[in-house]
Amino acid sequence: MKEVAIIGVSGYGRTHLNNLTQLAGQGLLEIRAAVVAHPDHAQKELEALKKFGTRIYPSAEAMFEAERGPVRRGCGPRLQ
Repeated sequence: MKEVAIIGVSGYGRTHLNNLTQLAGQGLLEIRAAVVAHPDHAQKELEALKKFGTRIYPSAEAMFEAERGPVRRGCGPRLQ
C-alpha cells in the first residue's frame, strides 16, 4: 500500500486532502502524516485525518524529522 503525507489542509490543500481521504477510504493508500499549522482553523480536516490514524505535526520540519522514507512527489503553494 502506498503511504502519503500532506503538508497543509486548508485552502487548495483541502482539495488534495479530499482526494486522499477518498482513496484511503477505498484502501488504496495510507495517509501516514499531515502538517496542520493552524488546527483551530481545520477542525473538520483534523477529524477526517484522525479517522485514518494519521499522525499530525505542527510544521513540515517536525514531520520530516519524525517520518522517514523517500519523497516521491510534492506540491505546495506558489510563493510570490
